[in-house]
Amino acid sequence: MKAGRIIALCFCILLAGKALSQVRDSIPLIVADSLKAVYIYADTGRALNQVDAQGRKKGLWEKRYPNGKLRYRGHFKEGNPNGVFKYYWNNDSIQNIAIYSNGGKVAYSRFFYENGGVFSTGKFVSEKRDSIWLFYDESWKLCKKEQYSNGKKEGKSITFYGNGTVLESKTYHNDVENGPWQQYFENGHLKLETNYVNGKREGSIKIYDESNPDRPSVQGSYIHDMMNGPWVYYNKIDDRWDTIVYKNDKPVNQSKYGFSQHKLDSMKAKNQDVQHNLDHPSMQDLNYKKQDPRDGGN
Repeated sequence: MKAGRIIALCFCILLAGKALSQVRDSIPLIVADSLKAVYIYADTGRALNQVDAQGRKKGLWEKRYPNGKLRYRGHFKEGNPNGVFKYYWNNDSIQNIAIYSNGGKVAYSRFFYENGGVFSTGKFVSEKRDSIWLFYDESWKLCKKEQYSNGKKEGKSITFYGNGTVLESKTYHNDVENGPWQQYFENGHLKLETNYVNGKREGSIKIYDESNPDRPSVQGSYIHDMMNGPWVYYNKIDDRWDTIVYKNDKPVNQSKYGFSQHKLDSMKAKNQDVQHNLDHPSMQDLNYKKQDPRDGGN
């Protein structure tokens, strides 16, 4: 019985020794794989800025600003960006994180302000904006949502107030205003509605006063972006309606309506905000910087 136990113990020791030998034999392979991963992906000088036999970028690449600060870092495959790329402002903060796929043709990007806040998120196809893009102010609040196709606005473009309600909605086709245009007060009530055809205001327009959302304070019409026909103004001071007929932006037979120049100036002053909207239809557009995901990249 005792001899049997001794034989069993020896057998176990032999098995353990064989297993330990196998583990030890595998350690160099594990280390080698780890070192290979470090060599390819870590920021080592030997791994940087390599090209293949055809002269195409491969592996880890980076570029620096003239002052030596990092401009971008990412991997290339057969000359095309592949996977995660990071782009930096000249102050070392992140400018853009892009994830490339489909041979570098598609990139999902997130841009940042220099202070670290998100500026915009969206998709590039062949370096052109595509699908839905979201834009944020420096306090990370959504302020614009746009639709793109092949780098051009296509569909609705919506601007938001800081509280999240819609400020303005425009419709685009081939990067030109085509379709309804509405503006809203911050409380959600309609402020202005008209229509665009090939970038020009066309057809009826209604403008509302914030205190009376049920009745337009101004009604008129456009032909080829110019005021034409009767324009009706509601004077809330004396509760009257004043009408002026326009032709190509100018009043017709001004004396017929009994309006002196002083009266016309007064009406214009009372509707100063309205007139400003008419003269500057894009005044609420935010001046976003259009950035390329490969800015300084290739």
